[in-house]
Amino acid sequence: MSEELFSSPVYGGGAERSEAEGAARAASPPPPPPPPPPPQTGGEKEGGKKKNRFFSNAKKLEDGHAYSPSDEHDACGVGFVAAIDGKPRREVVARAIDALKAVWHRGAVDADGKTGDGCGIHLQVPQDFFREAVQQTGHKLRSGRIAVGQIFLPRTDYNAQETCRTIVESEILRFGFYLYGWRQVPIDISIIGEKANATRPEIEQIMFDAGDGNLEELDRRLYLCRRRIEKRVRE
Repeated sequence: MSEELFSSPVYGGGAERSEAEGAARAASPPPPPPPPPPPQTGGEKEGGKKKNRFFSNAKKLEDGHAYSPSDEHDACGVGFVAAIDGKPRREVVARAIDALKAVWHRGAVDADGKTGDGCGIHLQVPQDFFREAVQQTGHKLRSGRIAVGQIFLPRTDYNAQETCRTIVESEILRFGFYLYGWRQVPIDISIIGEKANATRPEIEQIMFDAGDGNLEELDRRLYLCRRRIEKRVRE
């Protein structure tokens, strides 16, 4: 590269300009130090503590092979609440509801401030609760697990409701389960918006004895039963 590219009317050649620039820098006072950062507010300090606690907990989970940053990806908000002693209790459910309420945006709330796209909690079937519900139907409890199907029916079409119930019952019996009956799920429509109320389904639960067999095999049978029900309803 030619020296002319570094020449200027002021400094002449490149070497002369470099010496002049060095002398100018030596004669210039050092720049003032940057101003100190503003003091943290209470909210910022608390946020910093939460951030540190998160990374500390993540490190413990990663060391225990229960979590890996490589598993992170975009998805709908999901929370997980568990009792590490494995004992079911009401507190776990209450904490799950609190966690759900903390992600208010999850419902993609409509202009009415109430109608959302749906959210909820998933939990184990409370056997004691449904034993009492089965006894209220007049059935004698068998020794196996109580399984429960959550069924959403067309609310205003009673013929379609009966057709759906018949399909559900016939497929459950086809897989060898013993039917206990149906349960009406209590709901509170005062807290939902007009749009949600206009399109809400009829929610019912069907209760049946699932036996005492292997859980993995039971999951497979229940999955196939559900898929057959869905197929027949679409037909």
